[in-house]
Amino acid sequence: MKVIPSIDLLGGKVVRLFQGDYDKVTVYFDDPLLALDMIVSKGARHIHIVDLDGARKMPRNSKDQNDQNDEVRSTNFEMIKQMVERFGAVLDFQVGGGIRSIKDVERLLDIGVDKIVIGSLIFTDYVMYQEIIKHYGEKVVLALDVKEGKIKRNGWLIDTNFTIDELIASDKIGKVYALMSTDITVDGALTGPNLEMMRKLQRTHYRWIASGGVTSRKDLEALSQLGIYGAILGKSIFEGLIDQLSDM
Repeated sequence: MKVIPSIDLLGGKVVRLFQGDYDKVTVYFDDPLLALDMIVSKGARHIHIVDLDGARKMPRNSKDQNDQNDEVRSTNFEMIKQMVERFGAVLDFQVGGGIRSIKDVERLLDIGVDKIVIGSLIFTDYVMYQEIIKHYGEKVVLALDVKEGKIKRNGWLIDTNFTIDELIASDKIGKVYALMSTDITVDGALTGPNLEMMRKLQRTHYRWIASGGVTSRKDLEALSQLGIYGAILGKSIFEGLIDQLSDM
């Protein structure tokens, strides 16, 4: 199983949100390059980067808010570019947050990002989602973030009224590299992953990446025993609970 550390970028800094709440932010590193240095030193071979500013971008009619948000997103993009340039030889990069067009996808792939993480787009612009999957499906990880059984979108701020089972049954997903599921209720809580949810999801024909709640190597071993393809972890690294980030 792939062990995939996560770095969340907000205003160019490495942060963690508690259960997706933008008002509950902990800053761990002012310089994301220092965070990656630490992660690589622990044996990591993969990295998951989330542009939180992009993920919560306001609707297009909120022009002033969007202009400010786009400026921050540009800062995050330049930082991601630096991270890939410095660590691309030793880390596989998957990046998500605010990807809404073919241009966004190609911009990241052009700087050396290996996988693109898309979530909200399947609900907000299905035509564009299909276009991206048509051209780059083998590069796409579809992120499905769940709270109380329902998928949330736009940085966990908006309900979709879909369950994962309903989305899979709709045949809308198409051919993607993998699916990633986050249980928002355990994310950042250091209470352990939702093993029951992942056990059920693993029975489908998709390759699954688990996210949320991983606190120890024991948690990683439990997910690996389920046959899960990969596991994402963040706060447990920055809190010093997991020192070994090699694959299982």
